[in-house]
Amino acid sequence: MENLKVLNILLVEDNPDHIELITSELEESRWIKGIRVTKDGQETLTFLHQLTKTRQKKKVTCPSLILLDLNIPKINGFTILQELKSDPHLKSIPVLILTTSTSQEDIEKARELGANGYLVKSFYPPTLVEKVRKALAEKSFTFFTNLN
Repeated sequence: MENLKVLNILLVEDNPDHIELITSELEESRWIKGIRVTKDGQETLTFLHQLTKTRQKKKVTCPSLILLDLNIPKINGFTILQELKSDPHLKSIPVLILTTSTSQEDIEKARELGANGYLVKSFYPPTLVEKVRKALAEKSFTFFTNLN
């Protein structure tokens, strides 16, 4: 992965144990520059809207990737995904869903709303890093799931 650029990741997650597990695994990767964590849907949308406003005035770096839990407080992950993909300034950011749901309905809805991947949280942590690395190394981000 030598030609993989250094990344900024936005992790949308409310469970402190999951935050710790995911961030510690990602921080070990040399190609991760920074990880920003938001813990609920409202905080996430506020951050993204501020980012869009600030980005228009200054050179502000958008996240290279968003890792999005579906089951978060205040505003759920599907609503965030829908808003992201309808915003012309943010829609190109790849989004990987990280959730406990194995529902085929949720997988299809995530795909329809524009998610780039769907990972069930029962994954072995290095699998997350490998999936993220593989997905970002590809020029055309195709939808994948770890339930296959």
